[in-house]
Amino acid sequence: MHNPIALAIAEDEPHYRDILLLRLRKFKQVQVLFAAAGGTELLQQLEKGKMPQVVLMDVRMPDMNGIAATQLLHTKFPGIKVVAWSQWDTAEEVAQMIRCGASAFIHKVQPVEEVVQIIESVANGHYHLADNPYGKELVNLLIDSPTPTAKLPNRLTEVLLCICNQMNSREISVKLGISEECVKGYRKDLMRITGAKNMVGLVQYAMEHRLMAQVSQ
Repeated sequence: MHNPIALAIAEDEPHYRDILLLRLRKFKQVQVLFAAAGGTELLQQLEKGKMPQVVLMDVRMPDMNGIAATQLLHTKFPGIKVVAWSQWDTAEEVAQMIRCGASAFIHKVQPVEEVVQIIESVANGHYHLADNPYGKELVNLLIDSPTPTAKLPNRLTEVLLCICNQMNSREISVKLGISEECVKGYRKDLMRITGAKNMVGLVQYAMEHRLMAQVSQ
């Protein structure tokens, strides 16, 4: 049996914090190291040496919000993964959390079983944005990146940009004048070359390598 995932929680509302702690007790896949009442307390606990694998981070907190806390955490403790969660989120908040290093963004109303599954996925190096409703709006908010441009073959770059434009295999085949089987093959090549596990990972790759500026508005 695998060791449980070490988890920390940053949540300023006692009601949500207590309910979450209670519900997580029945899952052997995760072990909560501590629960902080805000971003400042979270970072203080980390400085003391309490090192989780994943942090479940509320976005809107009064002392230090989740965006600022994630940015500091990503700088000081880059090995720790962040799962952002919020009841009232906007596309800009989602984009800011991703820019700062979050690997997932979920809603507080999601069942705890799904939350645990996402925590496990993120701990294994995956991204999770599949249930986010913002689509193209979120993609357009992720066009800025300070990192160098990626070096991909031209055809793979074209397919990647089509994927970032939320085009399906048939639409890509029509746009590029190739068969759907070729598109599927290029998708597999992109996954292999970039190390992405899914479409979200490909979008993240495009963002990090300054390819998103080429996505049509």
